[in-house]
Amino acid sequence: MGGTRLSFEDESAVVDSIERWIKHGHFPYHSLAKDAANAYCLNHHGYNQNRQNVTLGWQKGFWQRHPELAHHVENERKSFRLRGPHEDRRAWKFFQSFKETRQRLQVPDAHIYAMDDAGYVTTMYRKTNAVFLRPENPNSTSREERIFSSVIHCCSTQGKHLPPYIICRSQVPPQTKSFGQTKVFSNQSGWAEANHALDWLKNVFEPGTRPRARRETWRMLLISHRFRVIFPEFEQFCWHHKIACLCFPNSDQQFFNPIRNIVFGPMRKNYSDFMIKKLSDNNKNAIVLEVAAFVSWIQGEVASSSRMAEAADVWRSSCLVPLDETRLRNCLQGNRATAGPEDTGSNLDSRIDSEDTRVRRATTHSTSRTSVPLPTLASTDDFDRSSSPEYSPPSPRPSQGSPKCQQSDDSSESEDTQSGSGSESESISNSQPITPCKTPRPPKGPRARTPETDPTDSVMSAKEHRDTLDKCIDGTPRTKKRYRDDLILDRGDLEKENARLKERVKLLERFAVKMPRLE
Repeated sequence: MGGTRLSFEDESAVVDSIERWIKHGHFPYHSLAKDAANAYCLNHHGYNQNRQNVTLGWQKGFWQRHPELAHHVENERKSFRLRGPHEDRRAWKFFQSFKETRQRLQVPDAHIYAMDDAGYVTTMYRKTNAVFLRPENPNSTSREERIFSSVIHCCSTQGKHLPPYIICRSQVPPQTKSFGQTKVFSNQSGWAEANHALDWLKNVFEPGTRPRARRETWRMLLISHRFRVIFPEFEQFCWHHKIACLCFPNSDQQFFNPIRNIVFGPMRKNYSDFMIKKLSDNNKNAIVLEVAAFVSWIQGEVASSSRMAEAADVWRSSCLVPLDETRLRNCLQGNRATAGPEDTGSNLDSRIDSEDTRVRRATTHSTSRTSVPLPTLASTDDFDRSSSPEYSPPSPRPSQGSPKCQQSDDSSESEDTQSGSGSESESISNSQPITPCKTPRPPKGPRARTPETDPTDSVMSAKEHRDTLDKCIDGTPRTKKRYRDDLILDRGDLEKENARLKERVKLLERFAVKMPRLE
């Protein structure tokens, strides 16, 4: 079959390594068995270090000898492409795996760490996003035009940050510099690669977190799903040094990953203010932050006592330390009926899925779409939220509705006339009929609704909002953008309606005050 032949015991150890890899939430890529076998032989003293690596031919025979494991790995690989309720299932799977691993290995709270990396723009021409996520597609870095440096951050549950590990984007040959305890590397992509991740593990994390008193104490390292440079050699080194390495689920990291909330919360704000101030001091001309200045800023940021306190607070508000199933359930269900799809700030294709739009599914039970508490009034009981026109994909929506909608419009028009407001009555009376189907298509542009549309007609009902969210999740990239624009427009209309209802409530409360009777 090619490559080194493994004994039955060694092949069983490779099987255990693959099962542990899947159980801990890592991505089951195609050459997983081959890489796991080579990593095992590299760390096993019974094999020659100059041996020939096992090949894909050996992997094919390995899957034939272990069909159940091959079927399990294939199913796990397919499940990573599933969206919607499957994302919640992956979140619960990670939560249960974390709980079971921590109890089985008896990992104390002080020995739990989270790791993630982020890109920091070091050349700024105008006010822009100064901190951004690693792209999921590793091949997309060739299209990156920003000059930046990426930093590997790691933080414990007590708020202690490990020394940052920096990779600068540069076209010069790779080189290494040291600034105290901080190592600075350079490559063409600007992101950490597999050799950087292994070097960080061996020279930063393992010696920096090693228990001083009890060497048999286990540690736990939680890694971002976007950090796709983790391979079996990394995981097996962790396991041999009593480090349980788990991977956060992709779409629900905001509920688990504290280091992401720290980096893209207070640290991003501070760094953006720092760069914008330098841009303003330079009369808004382009600025270039030198490597030494960037390292100095990062070192001061992670050593700050305020960052330590914020990190500890973020850990306590997560669902992991302490374990809180009720909090996780509430986070996954959510009560954001007016929330649109979540934008990750990257339009790059995903390594797992070709559609990079990440959408959180809204709650399945019916909730009120209005955030304003309204009194029970006879004049507003006739207003039916379910009478809004049926949703149609093209935008903008037609201004002329069904007869039932027109009756609702007439009732709301009479109310506004009695309360002294005539703006909506004018908009209804000026509504234009729909033109015939031979009307030329409008030019492409932002889908802004016409000002003649009544705000109460343009707001979706709760059912329509959920249906549109489902279509946005399950649609193609083109239809996703269309439905997402409609949801954003609906959110703006809902805010306008809330403001209008607030004014109406104030007016009703004003006239509801009982005046003293004149004798």
